[in-house]
Amino acid sequence: MIPASQKEQRISELFLLISNELNPGRVHALATELAQLLTPQARLHELSQRELRLAELVTEGLKNCEIAEKIGVSSKVVKNYLSNIYGKIPVRNRLELALWYETQVHKRKLQ
Repeated sequence: MIPASQKEQRISELFLLISNELNPGRVHALATELAQLLTPQARLHELSQRELRLAELVTEGLKNCEIAEKIGVSSKVVKNYLSNIYGKIPVRNRLELALWYETQVHKRKLQ
């Protein structure tokens, strides 16, 4: 098992490599490695239905105010939900959340 600090460093490296890579095959390989590092720690069912919906809307690229309008809450509530989500799964920002969510949905479809 990889120590947490090395794992976090590798996750950061992978995000950087993916953002700079032009070869689709290489991007896929890097994304697969990233998914393996992110997903074993947290499963889709650990989030509430509301948190999953919020993650889905983040994945669609919506801003907090747009998400708030869509689910009928304030932007502050959305911010609180995001903080809760970040505490439950190994992500630190919206991009990581979107990648985590897409990975989880893809894995679920394969099962």
